[in-house]
Amino acid sequence: MFEERYAALKDSYEQLGLKEGASIDTVKATYRSLALKLHPDKNLANPSSTPQFQALSEAYERVMEHFLGSEINVGGKGSGFGPPNGFYSFGVGGKRGPARPDRPKQPAQSAGR
Repeated sequence: MFEERYAALKDSYEQLGLKEGASIDTVKATYRSLALKLHPDKNLANPSSTPQFQALSEAYERVMEHFLGSEINVGGKGSGFGPPNGFYSFGVGGKRGPARPDRPKQPAQSAGR
């Protein structure tokens, strides 16, 4: 099992074009630049760009799991990346909440001032 995981990790570093032992910042920067180059939306004429991009993303996930610990599912639900659960539920783009009773209402300003 260990040999398989090590081989997969080694392959992931190679897919990213990195040497084993690269820093986490180097891994992130390299992935971002490759992802921009290989993204299917930027390569509409290349039908193989989608599988290439998916393989790149999987390689990045494997390397990041190695850095952050195998108990973290990078990119999965509850992975620790991105906004926490409910982050967008506190009024962004939704209805405004009730007016604060401790603030007096401001009169509307006219455009002629």
